[in-house]
Amino acid sequence: MLLVDIRMPKVNGYQLVNEIKGIDPLIKTVLMSAYDKSELGLLGKLNDGIKIDDFLYKPFSLIKLINTVNALLEKY
Repeated sequence: MLLVDIRMPKVNGYQLVNEIKGIDPLIKTVLMSAYDKSELGLLGKLNDGIKIDDFLYKPFSLIKLINTVNALLEKY
């Protein structure tokens, strides 16, 4: 499972998701950001055919993170 923030030094979350999904397209992926999803242009920054499994808006609680991870693991 890949849990990644969109804003990071050197490589951003979109780039990391594109790279990892290029290696393993089935890996569960959760993007995180304090920005609203509509402001991020999310889909335009991911390569064709690459999808994320969930998106968490910061700040989020530990319970929200645990529930998100558990829900994705149950689908696996």
